[in-house]
Amino acid sequence: MIRIFIAALMLVVTSLPVMAHEVPPEAMTAIAKALAEIGCTVEADEVDATDDGYEADDVECKDGEFEVTFDKDFKIKSKEKDEY
Repeated sequence: MIRIFIAALMLVVTSLPVMAHEVPPEAMTAIAKALAEIGCTVEADEVDATDDGYEADDVECKDGEFEVTFDKDFKIKSKEKDEY
């Protein structure tokens, strides 16, 4: 019985989505600055660290809502219009 429980628990744990990496406060400051330079803003909980930089979802700009990706030096790599 315990083996079945452990097997079920392992299945649940391994099937959970990969958690995004936490964004350090100094990185969030740099991202907010880069976005402000192009007239955009984002909430901190919409920014995730990735393997090669950062990704900001639901970025608010004068011309709409975007997904913006950054490299590790906080330079904007892409800005794509959010499509619903």
